[in-house]
Amino acid sequence: MPLLRHLPLDAYEREIVILETPSSHFVPVRTAETLLERDTAKLAQETKISLKRIQQLKRKVAEECSPINMTITHNNPFDTAASLRHWHAAHVSAPAPTGCAALDTLLGGGVAFDALTEVMGRSSTGKTQLCFCAAVAVAEQGKHVLYVDTTNSFSARRLQEIIRERHSHLDRRACDEHARKVMGRIACEPVYCMWEALSLLEQVEQYARTSDKGIDLLVIDSITTLVAPHLGGKGNYAGQAYMGHLIASLHRLASCCVGVVVTNEARGDEDLASLQRGIYDPERFRPALGKSWTYAASTRIHLSAQGLGIPGVEDPLISEARAGGLVTGREARERAAVLLKHSSKPTPEAAPFAITAAGVVDVQSGAEVGN
Repeated sequence: MPLLRHLPLDAYEREIVILETPSSHFVPVRTAETLLERDTAKLAQETKISLKRIQQLKRKVAEECSPINMTITHNNPFDTAASLRHWHAAHVSAPAPTGCAALDTLLGGGVAFDALTEVMGRSSTGKTQLCFCAAVAVAEQGKHVLYVDTTNSFSARRLQEIIRERHSHLDRRACDEHARKVMGRIACEPVYCMWEALSLLEQVEQYARTSDKGIDLLVIDSITTLVAPHLGGKGNYAGQAYMGHLIASLHRLASCCVGVVVTNEARGDEDLASLQRGIYDPERFRPALGKSWTYAASTRIHLSAQGLGIPGVEDPLISEARAGGLVTGREARERAAVLLKHSSKPTPEAAPFAITAAGVVDVQSGAEVGN
């Protein structure tokens, strides 16, 4: 639904200003959908606008948003590709870089603010570390992050370490002050069941639609813990319905220009013998949660702890890093990321990366490179 200000409602300019102004006892109304959903009598009482005027405004908004009226006015009941592109350029921020150039290139610039990005992989492959780095990168832009922790794996100490390592050129006091500001924009919410998650997503969506200072990035680590308990047994239609509801909630958030990143377990054969046989086969690796989930994400990357020996994709980055030698030792372990799905890039595509005290970093000729 469009913003009220984007509709031809010149006769209701005063009322729209009142509706868009927040107060301690009133949640502002900025979109046509929100206005039509709100109780008319309660809205009149809260805004001091006459009941008749609210009713007239609602009728006018309903007329303007009806497919019939849009057909008459615009000769098209739907948004065109041109109008959507214009809206995207005006409202959606550029992707947030993770701090690892190889992964950012793989993702098309970083974490998108209008899409659902899935990071899948086995345990200890770097999924949580990538989420931490994405959260830090977004918060350093002055934006706000909500980190939904479903496995009790959130670590404020680790976030602080990543920030300090990436800004080690600053003196200790300045670095600590910067870390304090960045971490102040990252909120963590422990959620351990589907019902809590759905309730939280509903609140976040409402806030995103009605406030100019909502959440910019939502991280769910991990989605598997929430959904898997509801998918057991044959013909479990209720579990599939719950998952469908969750997917729809995540996509609605993405449509509000909120970046959504979820982690998921990977299913498939990862033993070295089979992986060294040749070309990387995307069909061999699939996300957990079944076939229905495979269509959920707009972008999907697969992380592997086995390093560059895993994907057989002949990618220039892979070949160059293999020829030059990889980061080894306790401080940095080489990993591999393979892009399995993307709305605007060919797949599969591979990239090397490593995990250090600075989070996910590039691998270059045996040296670790941070941000």
